[in-house]
Amino acid sequence: MAEHASLSQQAIVRDDGLVWLPYDLPFLADAPRRFAPLSQQRLIHNAALNAFSLDYAALRQLHVINGAGVALGDAIVGLAVLAQLHRRYPQLVITVYLSPHTPAHVQEIYALAAHVTVKWLPLPVAAIQNTADAVWVDLSDFMFRPAFNQLPMHDFFALSLGMAVEELDTATRQNAWLRDIRLPALPANLAAGYTLLCHQASTPLRSMPEAIRQHWVHNWLAGHASPLAGFGPDLAPGWHDLTAWSRTLPHFMAAIAGAVRVVSVDSAAVHLAAGLGVPCEALFMGIDPALRVADYPLCRALQLDHEGGLRGLHHARDQQDVAQAQACWRRWLDATVQRNQ
Repeated sequence: MAEHASLSQQAIVRDDGLVWLPYDLPFLADAPRRFAPLSQQRLIHNAALNAFSLDYAALRQLHVINGAGVALGDAIVGLAVLAQLHRRYPQLVITVYLSPHTPAHVQEIYALAAHVTVKWLPLPVAAIQNTADAVWVDLSDFMFRPAFNQLPMHDFFALSLGMAVEELDTATRQNAWLRDIRLPALPANLAAGYTLLCHQASTPLRSMPEAIRQHWVHNWLAGHASPLAGFGPDLAPGWHDLTAWSRTLPHFMAAIAGAVRVVSVDSAAVHLAAGLGVPCEALFMGIDPALRVADYPLCRALQLDHEGGLRGLHHARDQQDVAQAQACWRRWLDATVQRNQ
């Protein structure tokens, strides 16, 4: 988030007339005082500032600053909503403007989305001009908009794009656009019928600690004859480490698509599993599962933070949060071990 509240929840314009994201500030050698909120210089649709609706049947161009975000899970869901617009309004050309500092694996999902054209920031502020058949939407910094932690994700993106949530169809709500992506073959030594563990999330607070992972892997394999795959070293018979093989996002997607079940702390893997039609057990630490998996019939979501002390957090605020998360993981592991005895 931007260092100053006035530079949050919308794109920012540097004093040389170039548009960036608040996300870009740590990467730029510029003082925050050089930037001003985009809304001070251009009329642009931004649901964080004012709700709006758009008649997409009358439009030929949609320009979205920040696209569907810089996190993989967010991008999967946001691109699903944009895919519905593309299907329903074939005349609509959708252009997304992304930060050049977007993580490489997130850039991959945009490259796989044939329904959008990607352009890279910075963007001259003079290029932003709403016309009768072309509109601009600012989705910058949306992780810090209150609605993002209050609405199911597909609903959030629909409203942020000027759509009614009632317009969203089942294919969109289940990320079905992912099924059109061509995936590589699985490793020859990976037997069919495996369960896939995705123990790493985008933040340490939501990731499964390594000691918990190792204990859970050994306990799971002791109680199941089928193989278990994941991303980390382990000498347990039946464990398959896919780290070296899973070089690209399509490889990661193939690992999910080939599994009979996914166990994940990573919301991106949960969104991918839903789109690829794979049953999933999603483990959430603080974030409300109902906001992330509301429309995934094959997903069983668990909230590990029973006391609610970590509610809504993406990052630990202090060591006390870290300790609480560790306690949540130990309680989950103990309950899992007891069920398997």
